[in-house]
Amino acid sequence: MYGIVPLTRKGECIMENTINYAGLTEKALQKAELDFSKAVWNGKTKFNISIPAKNLPGLYTSLLVDDTGDVLYRCYIAYDIDKDKWLDIIMECNRLNSNFRFLCMSLDDEGDLCAAYDFFVFEKDEELITENIMETFFLCFQITEKCAPYLLKLVWKKDITESDEFKMKISHPQEETN
Repeated sequence: MYGIVPLTRKGECIMENTINYAGLTEKALQKAELDFSKAVWNGKTKFNISIPAKNLPGLYTSLLVDDTGDVLYRCYIAYDIDKDKWLDIIMECNRLNSNFRFLCMSLDDEGDLCAAYDFFVFEKDEELITENIMETFFLCFQITEKCAPYLLKLVWKKDITESDEFKMKISHPQEETN
């Protein structure tokens, strides 16, 4: 079922491939009745998929599929996060990465929060290929869905000094009654 892929010294696949991984992925997404768009991006077919989530309005995910069976899952959870929140978010990403080892949560240099997973499809049977891609996609989505609320809580957290509406209630001893 799984095998070694022969590569050149430059890491290029030397096997002749007649499988249309992008076409199979598109058919599987249609069969699953998912809302998606398709475009070619950097030599890969990129599927942008909008999928409802349990604790969120929805997550927008991407699958990038190339001609060799290399598949990249990406889900950008938040964009352009304030730098003052980065440390807490990176620490939470590290905690989540330890708990969910198959998915990598990261914050890039532009402040974009992303869940990522790269995998390679080795099967030659078209049914197994689509099954592998869709099962892996849904597994990654489920993990992203579990992790996103922990990260978004930090993204949306207001700093006390920035909020004009925040009022701290302090109990003064003279105000207490018996």
